[in-house]
Amino acid sequence: MSDLFHSAASAALPVAIVLLVLGASARGVLWAQIDDPRWVRIARQYLAPLSTWAVAGFITYALALVAAGEAATGPLALALVLAVAAAVIRLEGDEEERAPAPRVGGEAAFAAPGQHAEVGRREAVFADRERARGEAVSAGRAGASGEASAARREAVTA
Repeated sequence: MSDLFHSAASAALPVAIVLLVLGASARGVLWAQIDDPRWVRIARQYLAPLSTWAVAGFITYALALVAAGEAATGPLALALVLAVAAAVIRLEGDEEERAPAPRVGGEAAFAAPGQHAEVGRREAVFADRERARGEAVSAGRAGASGEASAARREAVTA
């Protein structure tokens, strides 16, 4: 059974180190204040998960060492220091201001800056269609069958 935990510890350390390096790279992109918004968005998106999984990897390494009976001060201290480093690279960015997300629902949140006006027009057209359908349905319930069918035809063709 200790061979299993020894193998788990041997596998967990390199994975945790790679996750820490990737998290540090994401933090470096944010520190460098690169002008490309795609890089900044990707770095912000992946910094927290990378650092969290790096901490989990170092904890897994330490627990597997203890379970394998190979717990020594050096490897456990290494795991602790690297886990703290992974947590610190995540926490240093919390005071940075994030750009507010657009409050418009639907496609506007994913549109390029020049496309927001076009998306707004499309959403207005869809809202008009839905309102016309609602009026047609309510007119049909009121008993005006001729007017309701005409309103439905207008809503469908619009």
